[in-house]
Amino acid sequence: MRSRQRGVALLIAMVILALAASITSAILWDRGLSVHRSALIAAQGQAWQYDLGAEAWVEQILRRSADKNDTLGSPWAQHLPPLPVLGGAIRGGVEDLQGRFNLNNLVGQDGKTDGTAFAALKRLLSLLQIDPNIASAIVDWEDPDDNVTNPGGAESGYYAGLDPAYAPADAPFVSVSSLRLVKGVTPQVYARLAPYVSALPVATSLNINTAPAPVLAAVVPQLTLAKAKVLVEQRGNNGFSSIADFKDAVHRKIDFPLSLKSSYFLLSVTTTIGSTQLSLYSVLYRGEQDQVQAIVRSFTPI
Repeated sequence: MRSRQRGVALLIAMVILALAASITSAILWDRGLSVHRSALIAAQGQAWQYDLGAEAWVEQILRRSADKNDTLGSPWAQHLPPLPVLGGAIRGGVEDLQGRFNLNNLVGQDGKTDGTAFAALKRLLSLLQIDPNIASAIVDWEDPDDNVTNPGGAESGYYAGLDPAYAPADAPFVSVSSLRLVKGVTPQVYARLAPYVSALPVATSLNINTAPAPVLAAVVPQLTLAKAKVLVEQRGNNGFSSIADFKDAVHRKIDFPLSLKSSYFLLSVTTTIGSTQLSLYSVLYRGEQDQVQAIVRSFTPI
């Protein structure tokens, strides 16, 4: 009898010991997880501050160079190697968004399609070996009416028939990523087109000193891509000194608005702290009084 009691007591003791070990293990696990989570939050906060610091630094550079033409040789355009910081490094660069085709040039404030911009977009699509009829669908996505632009257009009737159904914006583009929703814009089309277009808050001129060859060829009627590439080589990092010089070089009548200075820039910066990585994409606006401010911030490419 006593032997049986001792066996029961021993069994109870083993169960209690196992429970205690399990509880201790859970407590240690939770504690370790909390420490890891705290370290991760601290690293993310540190990376965020470095990203904002990079943004403030670029704002100063843009402010200081406001009295000069914006070219690929401008201080803001210079490529920098990774900058070491405590526990990691910062990588990034700046791009002139007015060197891209602005999607919001397509529809005027009166709601009507701008013929010059529409023709330029069709040429850009063709140069990128994309169906130029997609330009009609892009216009229909932006214009306020429900009338289909032919050929290739699409209004609410088309999008209502999709699964899932949705409606066109009927408003200016807020982000280039909205193109993914437009009829005909497949992932392959988007990947090819996105680097050459922007979605700025207002209609803008094109900076001829920062625009890549396909965009230059798109805004200049009958300018071949080969000739545009030659022009890009000729302008170099210093750019054209005047719009008249550019027009003399292309020998074409140009109705698209052109400029040598820009107001909208894209900062892409990534900070790595240990195993933590945080990217920031900022659209910076430089106003007439040389004031520079971030008007859009995103953790994903804009």
